[in-house]
Formats: sequence, C-alpha cells, structure tokens
Amino acid sequence: DNADSYLKWLPDTLSSAATGGSSVKRRLYTNDENVDLKAHSWLIITSANPSYASDAGLADRLLVIRMNRRTGQTSDEGLSKEIAANRDAGLSFIAHTLSKALADTAPTPEGLNSRHPDFASLAVRIGRALGQEKSIISALKAAEEDKSIICVENDSIGTALLAMANEQADTVGNNGEISGTASEFVTFLQSHDYKSFEKLTPRRFSNRVSNLWMHLEKVLKATKKTLHGGVLNYTFAAPD
Repeated sequence: DNADSYLKWLPDTLSSAATGGSSVKRRLYTNDENVDLKAHSWLIITSANPSYASDAGLADRLLVIRMNRRTGQTSDEGLSKEIAANRDAGLSFIAHTLSKALADTAPTPEGLNSRHPDFASLAVRIGRALGQEKSIISALKAAEEDKSIICVENDSIGTALLAMANEQADTVGNNGEISGTASEFVTFLQSHDYKSFEKLTPRRFSNRVSNLWMHLEKVLKATKKTLHGGVLNYTFAAPD
C-alpha cells in the first residue's frame, strides 16, 4: 500500500512474481538451510507516485488501473457492512462467470498483451461471458499503451523528453519533434535543470534511453540513426 518511495528491491521482486519466479533466502535461525519463496497470488500495489514503474522490464509486466481520489465522506464500518451483505452474491457471480469463460473455446484476438497473452485470452473470454467483449478488447489495448506511458512518466529522462516534445509542439508545431545526439540532449537537460542532471553523461543518457526504448517508441515515436563516426542521433515526437 502507498508504494511511493523508490525501493531498490521492489522492481525485481515484482517482475519475478509476475513470471512465476522465486526468491531463495536463508531460513531464519539456520546456517545452511534455504527457503524458496514464491508468490501464490496476484500482487496489487497502490501508489500515487509509482517510481518503481520507471523500471522498463517491470512496467511491461504491469496491469495499470488509474483511479480518481474518492470524494465525500467514507466509513469503514459502512463499507464492511456493504461487503458482508453482498459477499455471497458477488462470489457466486464470479464463479458462474469464470465457469462460462473456462468453457469458451472460441479463438481470441492476438497481440492484446505482449507479456501475458494467456491472461489477455482469458480476459476476452470473461468479457464474452459478461456480454462486453468489445469493451474488454478496447480496455486491454488501452492498458497495453498505458504501461509505456507510466514507465516514461516515472523516469526522470523520460519525463524530461516528454516535456520537451510537448513544449515543442505547443510553441513550434512540427508534431513536437526534437532531435539530437546524446551529448546534445545532455547539454540541453543540464542547462534547464542542472541539479537533477548534474551527473548525467552522454553514455548514461544512451544507456537509459536504450533501456526505455520499447516504451519510448510507443509514447514518443522514438527513432534513431547512425551518423558519421558511429554517433547515434535520436528523434522523439510529442504524443498524438
């Protein structure tokens, strides 16, 4: 809950849990006995500032649900009573819906989730059982795009490139296109926010961009070409 501060171990742990991996630790109070820790359920994380999602590998494994802050008064007691009154009906509804979905053998569209295609197929079949197949497909496509957006938004360089492209679109037009070498981008970033990018070097910029590349392609239409001497020139454009 409220995972807003960056925790070094969190991205790798979440990625491992999402792909059926495990973590081997020494069993407490022993010297040579290990315990294999595996996730046996889905992990749900709430965050107003998901800095952990700046990890490109983890972002590709997320299912992002954006929610608005609740307004008005809330009561834990009232919520508990509402849950208790509707729990049986809700669980029955889930069981009947999943039964229909599991019995569905009709094909489903491909490419709805690049990391978890089996999940996407089940989601579509659940949508069919609910009579909302088209809505589910649209939601899955939107969620796939949102994974890249949340990754770029929570990376300092990704956020800066996004702001630069949007500013270019507002002031110049030309689809917000910005272009330059790693050295030129570093110079520009340091001139606008030296404190944040004081230690940024062209090599570090290139490495960060390389790690984010899949998401930058989706969000900022990123392209690159090799100039004379093997230097890379990057081009980014504002989102539509």
